[in-house]
Amino acid sequence: MEHQLSRLPGPSDMELVFVVLSPFPSPVTGADLVCGRVKIGQPLARTSEMPMGGVVFSDGIVERGMDWPAGDTVSVTVGDRVVQRLIKA
Repeated sequence: MEHQLSRLPGPSDMELVFVVLSPFPSPVTGADLVCGRVKIGQPLARTSEMPMGGVVFSDGIVERGMDWPAGDTVSVTVGDRVVQRLIKA
């Protein structure tokens, strides 16, 4: 069975992939979304249910994150600009 992130987007793919940091999926928490894809015309919208400490960030840079308090909704869409991230090995 292929995992939904088995193939990462190529340079010309107009989609995003995301991973939820510390989602703690379980029947108790109700967390069911741990990773996925966002495609053009299919935005991802989620409302925070964390009582405190919720943060939204991109590109793995937590220091640039924004507070995401309980009740606030974030919507992630594919933009019209392409950003390429280079990582020095």
